[in-house]
Amino acid sequence: MNAEDKQKIEEYLRKQLSNVDVVASSYINDEDGRELPGRNIIVKLKSYVGRFLSGDKDTRWVILTGLRGVGKTTALMYVYASLPNNVSKLYLSVDRITELFGVTFFDVLTVYEEMVGGSFEQLKQPLFLFIDEAQYDKKWGVTLKDIYDRAHNVFIFTTGSSALEFNMNIDVVRRPVFEKLLPLTFTEYLKLKNNIFEKKGLGAKLRDAILHTNDARGVFEKLKSLESEIKTYYAKVLPIEVKNYITSGSLPALLFLPDEVQKFERITQSLKRIISDDIAGLYDFDTDTIRKIPMMLYNIAQAEQVAYSVFDKEPISVNRHTAKDVIDALIKTETLIRIPAYTGSHAAQTRQSSKYVFLASAFRASFFQLTESIDSKEDIVGKLLEDIVILYLHKYITQFSQSFIAYDAKSGGADFVVGVEAKKIVVEVGAGGKDYRQVMQTAKKIKPAYSLVISKSPLEYSEKANAVKIPLQYFLLM
Repeated sequence: MNAEDKQKIEEYLRKQLSNVDVVASSYINDEDGRELPGRNIIVKLKSYVGRFLSGDKDTRWVILTGLRGVGKTTALMYVYASLPNNVSKLYLSVDRITELFGVTFFDVLTVYEEMVGGSFEQLKQPLFLFIDEAQYDKKWGVTLKDIYDRAHNVFIFTTGSSALEFNMNIDVVRRPVFEKLLPLTFTEYLKLKNNIFEKKGLGAKLRDAILHTNDARGVFEKLKSLESEIKTYYAKVLPIEVKNYITSGSLPALLFLPDEVQKFERITQSLKRIISDDIAGLYDFDTDTIRKIPMMLYNIAQAEQVAYSVFDKEPISVNRHTAKDVIDALIKTETLIRIPAYTGSHAAQTRQSSKYVFLASAFRASFFQLTESIDSKEDIVGKLLEDIVILYLHKYITQFSQSFIAYDAKSGGADFVVGVEAKKIVVEVGAGGKDYRQVMQTAKKIKPAYSLVISKSPLEYSEKANAVKIPLQYFLLM
């Protein structure tokens, strides 16, 4: 680092330290200076800070991963603004550093140490480092690992636009706590967009009823007892908000854009950066393969199941081995979730094509928006609802041992088979009214604890099918 670069970094850091409070305020406050509602995960992030300031030094590094546009920077700003005045804090956006100065992240932190008059390990007061978009510096892992190992009075928050780099980086193994920021649930969407707060405790009761009950009758009875609370909540919600949430409301970055055109243009730009920055930067794909990834995603958005061999044909012409690597990368960037076929053995499972859902339904909606009218196509809405249902299941069951999500590959069967707490649940999802035929067919071979049909149908219990029809509006409040 030469003297000129050092001077530029010093000037940048001084401006950053003086301006970041204003920037943070723009993220978390409205035009009148009132704090806006935040994501639910912010409470958890603040709890790490509280324990650290109380003397608990076991957790001093939190890595927050998630899709582009899912709200990671905003979450950091809420934590940043909540810190007491007697601590030091520094926010750095690594992509800005590399774009503006062409220097390393390590160089910037070295200059900062000189500015504060000593190394990080000599600090008497706590220092909080907020490192946004860390993956833009190839050596971010070893740099932060060094600070973590030598400076016990420094707390590090790190974000990246995907989990890809963090999952592959051996320098951070076992040191940080990983927190994943998922797309918005419906109640988070309404809270952020319309200031409608969730009914305290209702989500937990719905999760208990839908996922942790012994049989279908028990599910029905628990849901029936919650109907008045559910209706009270929806009395404040415009019916159009369910449709808005499904098509574009899962990503906070889209909430206040004025029209669908701008929303889907923002999604297109996010996908381009996932491909050009996150995937191309970490995988050795040739230029032609990188160029064809949007076409592959378009095909995945239309399909029920996907075999790697389908990409070997014109106009994509990507061989099955490369296609597998591309899809693996899209899964690691959290763009897609792979749903394997439900089979009796792992070997049989690998021979079956997988089903893929988009972690944010807005991504799939953007592909349909190019050629279709989403509102008028029940099958399209059905695919978007599958994305939403899997987002919820992914969020709430992966914390349990023996959990899984699969699909029934047999024609005429239900959409999904879910494993949670050593029991199986068959799940069918539909945009219109649905009967019990598909869940009953799958149940014959699966022998589930019970089956669920999530659709527009009213709440209903079938003893014969050992199943419950759950209105989509109920499920969205989990």
